[in-house]
Parts: sequence; C-alpha cells; structure tokens
Amino acid sequence: MGQITSYSEMTAAPAIDDLLFIADQSNSFQMMKIETATLHSAPVFKGGAVGGDLSLADGDGDVGLTLEDGGNIGIGNTSPASKVDIKTTVSPTDASQSLLRLYATDTNSYPYMEFRNDAQRFKIYGAHGGLADAFTIYDQTNTANRLTILTDGKVGISNSAPTSMVHIGDGSGNPSLRLEGSSYDVYLYSDGTNGPGIVSGDVMHIMRNVSSATRKTFFYYDNGGTYTSPLVVLANGATRRVGIGVHAPLTDLHIEGTGNMLQLNSTSGNSSFKLTNGTAGSELLPCFFVNASGFLTIKDTSATVNQAAGIVVEKNRGWINIGSAWSNSTTPTFTYPLAIGDLDNVASSGTRTAKPTAAYFSSDGSVGARIAIVATGSTSASTGVVFANSDSINWLAGSFEDTSVEYFGITKIGAVTDPDSAIFNTTLESNTAYINGSTGGLSATNTAAAFVRALGHASGTMDITGAQSYNVASVTGTSGGLLTLVFSKSLSNTNYIAVVSGYDTVGKTAVTGFCVEDGAQVAGGCTVQLAGSAIDATKATLKLTVAIYGAKLKA
Repeated sequence: MGQITSYSEMTAAPAIDDLLFIADQSNSFQMMKIETATLHSAPVFKGGAVGGDLSLADGDGDVGLTLEDGGNIGIGNTSPASKVDIKTTVSPTDASQSLLRLYATDTNSYPYMEFRNDAQRFKIYGAHGGLADAFTIYDQTNTANRLTILTDGKVGISNSAPTSMVHIGDGSGNPSLRLEGSSYDVYLYSDGTNGPGIVSGDVMHIMRNVSSATRKTFFYYDNGGTYTSPLVVLANGATRRVGIGVHAPLTDLHIEGTGNMLQLNSTSGNSSFKLTNGTAGSELLPCFFVNASGFLTIKDTSATVNQAAGIVVEKNRGWINIGSAWSNSTTPTFTYPLAIGDLDNVASSGTRTAKPTAAYFSSDGSVGARIAIVATGSTSASTGVVFANSDSINWLAGSFEDTSVEYFGITKIGAVTDPDSAIFNTTLESNTAYINGSTGGLSATNTAAAFVRALGHASGTMDITGAQSYNVASVTGTSGGLLTLVFSKSLSNTNYIAVVSGYDTVGKTAVTGFCVEDGAQVAGGCTVQLAGSAIDATKATLKLTVAIYGAKLKA
C-alpha cells in the first residue's frame, strides 16, 4: 500500500470485513504500522518505532492515556513514573473531578481495591454494603476487619461495629493502645486477670482487677520486679475506699508509709481542712483545722482565724490554749505551756457558756486517778498549784524542799498577779501550814508544834509513849515538879505556850502545869512547872500529857 493523500470520515459503523487503518495526520500522511491477527478478537497495537510510546488523544490532540515504553501507564500524564500514574493539572472541587472512581451499582455492593504480595492480602472497601456502607480495611489473609469507619464517624480498630467514636478491640483479645516516643511509652494493657490498664514504660501502671469481687483499681510502679502500689481505688458495692501506700485500704482514706505522709499546702493565706457530719449539702457540726502563721487552731464556724472558742497550739514550742486566750481578735496569747479558759479576760467572738469547773480529770484505773505535776529543772525544784481570783493570786499549795527535807505546804502569797512569781517562802516559819515528809504531821500556827504522853520515873527521865508523841525527844522530871522538854526539831518562835494535864493514879489527884515564866521557852525546848502542892515528877504513878501551841516547826 502506498501513500494515502486523503480520506473521508466513516459515516457508519464498520462491518466485520471492512479494513481499518491508522494514519498520520501530518503532511506525510504515512500509514502507521499495524499488525493484526483477527483484529476484532485480539488486537495488538504498537508504537511507530522500536522503544516508542503509545498514546491515545482526543480530537483536540490532548493525550489522555500514555503507554510508556517499559509498561508504565499514565492517565493525564505523558511521562508516568509508576505502573499507573494519574495526574491532573487542576484541583478537584467535587466528586465529578475525582482522580479515581470505583463504582458498583448493585444493592449492598462493596467496591474495593486489593493489595497483596507473596504472603499477605489486604482489601480496602470504600463503601462496604455488608457493613452498613462503612469504609473498611480488611485483612484477607487472616479474615479479620482491621479498620472500620461508620457513616456517623465512629471508628473501630479490630471492631467492625464500633459503638464509640473510637472503639478498639472486639472483646476477643487483649486490646492495646500504645503511644511511644523517644523518652516515653504509654499503652493500654491487660494480663488476662487484671486490666485493661495503662502502663507507662513498664514503670508506672494503672490496672483494674476484674477477676476479684473487690474490683480494685491499682496505680502502681514496677520497682525492679517488686510491684509497689502508691494508690489503690477500691469499689466493692457500697464500699468506696482509697489507699495510698497500702494494697488493701481499711478506711475511706488509708495512708501508710514512713516519715511525712500527708501535706496540705495553700499558695495563698492559711491552709485548712474541714470535718463535718451529715450528708453532702447538709453538713452538721463543722470542725476546722487551720494552719496559721505560728500556730494551729481547731475551731468551728469557719476557717477564718479569730477568737472563736477552740484549741490553739503554738507550733514552735507546743504550748496549748484551750478555750482561747487572745491578746486581740487575730493574735492568740501563749503565756503558759497550757492555758484553759480566757487568760486575758478578752471577750470571745464565739458564744461560750460560763463554767465554774475549768478542767475535769477522770480515770477508770482500779487504783484510782492521778494528776502528775513534775519539776525536772533540779532535784530541789518545787511543784505547786496556784489558786487565785481575777485580781490576784492568793494561795500556793504543793511540794518543796528545805534543808534536804521534803515538805508539802500551803502558803498565803498575797497580791501576786503572775503565777511564775508564786514561790514557797525560804523559811518554814513564814509558811501558813506544811507537812514534814520525813516525820509527818501538820505544822501550823493553830496546831500543836509538839505533844507527848509521859510516865513518871524514879530516875527522873520519864517514859515516853512513842506512838503518842510528836516532836519530843525527851522529858525529864524532878521531885519538885519541874518538867524539862527537849524537842526533836526546833520551833519557829519562843512565844509558844505549854498545856499540861494529867493525874496521880494513887491519890487520884489532877495535875496541871505551865511554863515557869516568860522567856523560859527556847526554840529547842522549855521548862514546865507542875501546879499543886508537893507534886513529885519522879513518881511512877504520875501520868502526864503535854502539848505545845503557838509555834511551828523550824527547818
């Protein structure tokens, strides 16, 4: 066949026996090479030269399809770089301009693309009619749905029917969600018994116990193979408990550990916490613990620091005010280690009922109750209780030491306003009353400073009944009726009197006596004259009782 210089367009479809040809529209009008073998059943089209491309273009000359030498196919791309390379020069703005469309018109159909290699097959269903038209990535090799996106936006991972916006797992395995970075690793985990939980780099764990009826949630960390639970949340029916440092909390909040285990910090103002009874919104009987500057107060009504009745503890020294003692509306006064009641007589902003009894001590011990007052400053330090009214301190009662002898005394102090100034007088004779810790007996101005029951004796030294004598070392008598008494402990003054009574068992004669004269009394003893005619103090039948009044024992 030679050169064709012109041809006419076909006006009807070619018949089976018609000859088809492809011509070059250039000026050469050369026939392109065609090889056919039963063209109507198995055509083969080749380019014009060895190594050339085959292209299909529209009537305007725009190339729509290119078959590149080597097998790459370009759609809208005359230089395809991949086996199928689709290209557009405009930005698609609607579905009609999509680069690729897979369209199945059958009811509940599911157009898909398949990806496979020598071992694995995956299918991507753009609209899976069998799964409510969901977008699906399907693992054909293992017959499992790997990713499902429903038309309402819910995403399922290994779940073909997600019920949440993100639904991981289908209940047949151990779901896991993991976030891993260069310095962190957080993931969901279950060991089959506990879980699901959150694990962070095999160190921090949050785990739910689902195999036990106690239903505990553990927040714990792996301490080198030893699991330690810093936080446990227990939910078992009506029981709601939180444990910090303890695996099985016994109370609503149970904390175990060593050292400082709880800290409440306020970044502005005083830190406090509140205790109440009742139900939420109807709390009763509030109690506030307020940590103020320098002191801790326990009070009601509010967490505001004021003079409301309560307990105030000075943090530095541990001194305590009970019932409040404040120098003004916001500053407590700590004058003594323990103060009960209004020390400064400052009216409280709270309502306080007047109570005569400031303190009440009780003990259920079988041996009784005790109140211990101990002076640890020195072995000779005194201890005492001060009694006062609102004007002055009047009395001091307690234990003291004088010349190595322990005494218990009651002292009239006078106009002293500070209990620290209440001291026992340095000489016993200035004390109102006291008891000798060694010999016993109460020594006071209106009590006997010495007394004795004595029997006459021919030797002159009268017999003394020990059980019926006090502060008398010896009694001697003369035939002239003179008695000489020597005291065991000297008296505080020499203005005392001697009272003598007795009788003679033979003559049934009553006997009395008196000090010989003023000035005959000395601190260590006295001489007494028996009254009556010819009283012989050496007679064995003479029985006498002598008592000394008007003096006290002297140190």
